Amino acid sequence: MEHQYSGYLRSLLWAPDPGVTNSLADVLFTAEDLVKWTTRDFDSTKEWRHVPVQRRLMDGAVRVQGRFEDLRCMDSLDADDLRFWVPLGTLGWNDGRFPIDVSAYPVVEVTYRCGTPGARPVWVWQYPGGLHIERLPYSEDWATVAHPIQHFGFPKQVNAVVIRLYSPTRTTEAIEIKSVRFRARSDAEAKACRKRERECARQGAPRRYPVLDEFMPLGVHMDALTSRRHMATLGFSMDEYWDMVFEDLVLHHHNCIALANFQTFAPDEFRRLLARAEPHGIRFIGLAPRPDQGARNLEGLAQTHIKPNAGAPNLLAWNLNIDPSDCTLQEVMASKRLIEEADPNHPAAVVTDDPSAYSLLGRFFAASGISYYPSHCPWEVGDMVETHAPLSMGQQFWMWAPTFVYATEAPEWSSCAEMRLMVNLGFACGAKGWFSFTYHNDPIWAHGTCQRSLTGPFLAFSDLWAELGMRMGRYEALAPLLLRTQPEGAAQKWFVTRTVARENARRPAHVPPTVTHRLKGPDFDVFFVVSNDVREMASVNIHIPPRSLKGREIYDLSDFVQKRKWAPMNLERHLEMFPGQARVLLIAKPETCLDWRDVIAARLVEDDRTLLAFNMTLAREYHLDTAEVEAMTAGVGDAASFDALQPMDRARDVLFNLIQRSAAFCEARSKILDVFAAAKACDGALCRLLGRGKVEQARELGA
Repeated sequence: MEHQYSGYLRSLLWAPDPGVTNSLADVLFTAEDLVKWTTRDFDSTKEWRHVPVQRRLMDGAVRVQGRFEDLRCMDSLDADDLRFWVPLGTLGWNDGRFPIDVSAYPVVEVTYRCGTPGARPVWVWQYPGGLHIERLPYSEDWATVAHPIQHFGFPKQVNAVVIRLYSPTRTTEAIEIKSVRFRARSDAEAKACRKRERECARQGAPRRYPVLDEFMPLGVHMDALTSRRHMATLGFSMDEYWDMVFEDLVLHHHNCIALANFQTFAPDEFRRLLARAEPHGIRFIGLAPRPDQGARNLEGLAQTHIKPNAGAPNLLAWNLNIDPSDCTLQEVMASKRLIEEADPNHPAAVVTDDPSAYSLLGRFFAASGISYYPSHCPWEVGDMVETHAPLSMGQQFWMWAPTFVYATEAPEWSSCAEMRLMVNLGFACGAKGWFSFTYHNDPIWAHGTCQRSLTGPFLAFSDLWAELGMRMGRYEALAPLLLRTQPEGAAQKWFVTRTVARENARRPAHVPPTVTHRLKGPDFDVFFVVSNDVREMASVNIHIPPRSLKGREIYDLSDFVQKRKWAPMNLERHLEMFPGQARVLLIAKPETCLDWRDVIAARLVEDDRTLLAFNMTLAREYHLDTAEVEAMTAGVGDAASFDALQPMDRARDVLFNLIQRSAAFCEARSKILDVFAAAKACDGALCRLLGRGKVEQARELGA
């Protein structure tokens, strides 16, 4: 039987010695245990739900078999794009040995073999606040694979294990599993891990970057290759296409683009793109997969795209390790050093999936984050951020959330209330940036991978795009305040809230109707009160004893951003909170509150100016009389203060009403909406054809 390591131990040691490891303290699950495990997976996933699965005990192993023949939508997937699986795991199975104490048993082993040529095994372990997902190597012979669970003392326990059997084709596949074992480290493993941790510790904390103290990204994911195809489809030049994208982002209060495959732009094209985005205040994160040819190509990319743009004012970061794992620690650190040498002004960043390897990699980066794409489980986003943000030793922790539906019809499209709750919980728990995956997509009937995204294949619209525009408008104004805070967990005891739960509420039984989180600043506190219900209103009563404030005041910043009126909050207050809503409260000395009032007001005024500029251009296109608006803004001048809030707000309303009363504008808008609606309807019909397995017909009609 072959014994091998997975994860970063594979780069430190050759292979486990069974003569040593078999004698170590362990928690062992034999085939007799495994056959009692369930064929359930996590509620936030759906691709396993309609795949027939069988498990049976045979010859000292459990054979798990999945029948994938009826999944016609697999015909549109690439052969290496593993999306459907059958599970065998501990979810819904009671065993007193769980949770596993990872401090005592930091290594997990599985002994298995693949029973069919198309079997693709994966294992998953769940810990409080996160998951780790890792592929297992294909092996026709019995193999034992060992993987380290804990990095730098995290996590402390494992609550559940799931072994997944994927298939790349519509066939019946099988895997046989003899055992799953949690065990202690051998002396050689412990020595190798201590040595690696000492080497990592010598690197110290990540260097600090002024840009991360000043700018909080509210962004979307885009793909340079998809953008090129959209330009050709829509008949736009590069400048026309990107001008339209920049305007759309600004109107939806977004300020950042994480651009995948940026290296496919010629160096002069990339510089032109950056220059065109600068007047809009939009920054870029360059995303690129590590070149297959290795270090030489990576150094070439640094010389052609990174080093020449080190002085670009609207870059934010670089990420040359898309979807890293703990198997790639050395490669990730090498690319980080390369970026730091080429560009001293913009950090290397890392984002891990699910979050898997974040506990190993995140601590080394000034900007880091996790992507997590659940279906209808927005509460888990708060747990993810609350668990992993404290592991960062850098300046910013980012959250990436799902705004797409893959060709497999998963994850399912979130409701506006679910997206609202994800965003609010993310920032309440300490996130310093938010990204939506993804802004646009190639249609799946034209060899794309997604059915839906924020704007689809035609840069159109969606309910989530409108919802995100409203959420980001708030957090754009509050960004300087949030960048000065660190998460402190639950609110202090003197801040008392009582919530009345509604009968038709939609939230898990263990999740309270509302939750309060505290962020700590140098001389102020920020409290978030968040409604966890995504269906019903939440009735909240707040009670604050006056003497507990000790000379401080409380202001509801949510009210201030929306209504633009500044007044202390009543210490006895009743709130009716709509689904997923958050109230953001500032608690500080009166003079500190006034300082932050002026900072936030200046952000709101500048945002008004930006939106007014776009709408003034639109009004002049339709030859509308904008004299009244011009007079109102002239009275404000260049001021960006609290006193300018009300005049700018009135000017914005007057201009909006002026445009909406224009018959020519309304007629043009109606025609555009009709075209977008027809295009989206056709796109949906072609996606349904693909789902029924009629791939060639869908592609022919789409063309």
